[in-house]
Amino acid sequence: RGLSRIRESQWVLFVNSRLLNLAGLAVIGGTWGAVGIGWVTFGTAGVGMITAGGLLWYATRSDSRARPVAAASLLAPAGTLFAITVTSMLIDRMALLILAGLGGSADAGVFGTALRTSGLLSLALQAVDATVAPRFSALHRQGDRASLGRLAHAATRTIMWATVPP
Repeated sequence: RGLSRIRESQWVLFVNSRLLNLAGLAVIGGTWGAVGIGWVTFGTAGVGMITAGGLLWYATRSDSRARPVAAASLLAPAGTLFAITVTSMLIDRMALLILAGLGGSADAGVFGTALRTSGLLSLALQAVDATVAPRFSALHRQGDRASLGRLAHAATRTIMWATVPP
């Protein structure tokens, strides 16, 4: 049933957090500096958590098949996901951290800007992944290897044409 809730998951993961961060940074970030950026990020994460909980409650409130979920079962994978997220963030920023230590803040600033700009190309990959992943799962469950191959080929072609020209 979760495969049909792509819009909600993408709202919480990307739209909600990005929009709130931009709005918060526009209002608070410049005034409070680094502390303001920290509070905006913390507040955005809190709103995302509340939004996700609300969407979960809304999706399961009238479902007689839904069983009560213990908080421990939801929090059990949290430690692993936290470690993966922190590791991923460090890996993503490792070149920037090393350059800041070796070359100074000016070089790191220029490189960081170029790195973020080139990161915009990953939006095509994220968009295609969010759209195609549930279909991959459904086709795999059905055992439809031919359609799975066609979908993989179409997704790869779409990502290539969206990222190679820029």
